[in-house]
Amino acid sequence: MKKLMFLTLLAILSSLLTGCLYNYHTIKPPDHRVLVITVVVTAVPLPWEGTLPTATPGGSVGPIAIATWLRTPSTQAPSPTPTQAPSATPTPEPSSTPTQAPSETPPLWGKQLPTPIPDYTPGRGMAVLMGESPYELSILPGGWQAYEIGPSANEWGYLVDINPQEPAPEGAYVESKILPEYFAGQWVDVLWLRAPGILNSLPVSVDLIPSQGWKVTYANYTKLTPGEWTGWGMFDNAEGCGGVLDISPDNVDQSGRSAYIQNTRVQPEFPGNWIQVIRVQLSNQAVSQNAWLRYYAPGSLGVEILRKKATLSPGSWNAFVVAPGEVRQGYVVEVMPQKKSDNEVAFAVVRPEFNGESWEDVLRVYVPEGRPPLEALLRVLAVKVTRQ
Repeated sequence: MKKLMFLTLLAILSSLLTGCLYNYHTIKPPDHRVLVITVVVTAVPLPWEGTLPTATPGGSVGPIAIATWLRTPSTQAPSPTPTQAPSATPTPEPSSTPTQAPSETPPLWGKQLPTPIPDYTPGRGMAVLMGESPYELSILPGGWQAYEIGPSANEWGYLVDINPQEPAPEGAYVESKILPEYFAGQWVDVLWLRAPGILNSLPVSVDLIPSQGWKVTYANYTKLTPGEWTGWGMFDNAEGCGGVLDISPDNVDQSGRSAYIQNTRVQPEFPGNWIQVIRVQLSNQAVSQNAWLRYYAPGSLGVEILRKKATLSPGSWNAFVVAPGEVRQGYVVEVMPQKKSDNEVAFAVVRPEFNGESWEDVLRVYVPEGRPPLEALLRVLAVKVTRQ
């Protein structure tokens, strides 16, 4: 009965209305806008009960579809799905490396904390020292790690001063060397560092003192042959023979050849009289090429801080303390044998060593095993770091 009354009412309405009637009303509440759309379409009797079917888009004839759409427009942008960075295994910072808050006043020159590459071998790539020293670095336990300084074409060499910032096991020490390497299409000077005897990362402050403007006491444009431990006699071994060696290979193409200066040394040798000799070895994989060898003397910049006659024992690293480890200065070493004899001094270097209580700068001189004891005059000149 109710259904029949409903259909009768619809028939009466259909007779009064023809076509389509669309009413649009915009209601504006105080805090939002609602759009009401009422659509009335001429219809035929409903042949179904229950859920209304989906109207056919664009259809002119069909069942009655009375739709009322209410939506409160959002005043806030939808929250996007957060993008999560890919999970990565972080590289833990060694516990012995202090974390320093950034200074509010930037330094007058650049400092860099590059990531070192432990157990470095030439060709692996390296961190780059940016700006000017001092550089705050960390030496990791293990083998050598390397840092690019700059192009080898620069006409100066470097003294290296290393100041460890924390204690270490007794007997630990820090070694350094600067060797040119062919990298990314050019020869660059590379600082090598390692610290035998340390158990944890060792923070150090490193100063590079360039020999720019120093007097050139020897210069030779010469050919380097791969694998050969070639020597060049410079001058008599006497007071004033100390200095800084700079090697500037020509930038010939050594791509893919693992080209680098494998070893270099300045030492007294005795081919009949004592002379100061440069020795340089180019890696076996390289091709022969020319290079400039320049030797710089510090002149008045070098202040004598050690003068001592000593008998050097062969096969032993003869040791002489020259200064506290925290003093910022580089060192030029002179070893002058006092007697004519067939002998040699293979190494003479000042390096930081930990004595169990503090760091000291220690001169180490090595005479090869099998040689006789050597009487020599030892001189160490200190060159102060001029930057603060």
